[in-house]
Amino acid sequence: HREKIDALKRGELIAPVHVQIDPTGACNFKCPYCFYRLFGKDENINHHFSEDDFLPYELIEKLLSELKDLKVPSLQFTGGGEPTLHPRIVDILNLTLKLGFEFSYVTNGSLLTEPLRRLLRHASWVRLSIDAATAKTFEKCHRVSCFETVIDNLKKLCEKERGSLVGF
Repeated sequence: HREKIDALKRGELIAPVHVQIDPTGACNFKCPYCFYRLFGKDENINHHFSEDDFLPYELIEKLLSELKDLKVPSLQFTGGGEPTLHPRIVDILNLTLKLGFEFSYVTNGSLLTEPLRRLLRHASWVRLSIDAATAKTFEKCHRVSCFETVIDNLKKLCEKERGSLVGF
C-alpha cells in the first residue's frame, strides 16, 4: 500500500484498507484466558466490556454505508465475543456482500448454520479458533463441550464449493 503511505506523507487523508468490526460482546465459550472476560482474575481490566453488548443492526448498516462511501475495500468480522451470536449476522453479511465489500470472518466455529456457511463461501478467508487436538483438551481450553460440532463445521466449510481460505 505504498500509494497510501505516500499520500499520508503529503498530508492527505486516506481511508483504511481494512476495518475490523466486533458485532457483539456475547460468547458461548468460557475460555479462562479470554482477554475480555478474565473470569474474576482482574475486575478492573474489563469493567467497560459487557457480554450483553450488540451493535444495533441500524448502526452497522450506517457504518457499512459510510465505509463504502470512503471506499474502504475490506472488512473483518471478529469479536470481543462470537460474531455468530449477533441476532442479525446473516443480514449483516448479506449487506456486506450487497455493498461489494471483501470480507473475512473469525469464529469459534460452534454455531455455523447452513445459511451462514453459504455466506462464508464468499469470504476471503475464515478462521476458526481450534486450538486443541482432542475433545478433552478442547473442553479444558474453552470450558464447553462442542469439539465434534466445531470439527464438523470445519469440514463443511472446507467442502469443494468453498471459494475462500479456511484456517484454524
